Amino acid sequence: MSEYSALKRRLASGWNTWNTRSVLSHVLLPDGIAVNLGFKHYAGGDYLREALIGRRGEHDEKIHPGPRTYDGRYAELKITWKGTSWTV
Repeated sequence: MSEYSALKRRLASGWNTWNTRSVLSHVLLPDGIAVNLGFKHYAGGDYLREALIGRRGEHDEKIHPGPRTYDGRYAELKITWKGTSWTV
């Protein structure tokens, strides 16, 4: 195994925000197990399954990233959606 391959294998392991479709997802590699957080807006019947930083639509979620460790063991964000805010 080349040095580069060994480095890739070592870095692509453990819990981290590997899912590029949502900052509300933490994935354990190489097992591929994910924990996904979602939010339900009961008044409107909407459900926030995936969230991304930088969406600019009027009804889109707003994500403000907070502290994060380089290895992804800790990540914090503030989510504002449908008039409610959470810190995760």
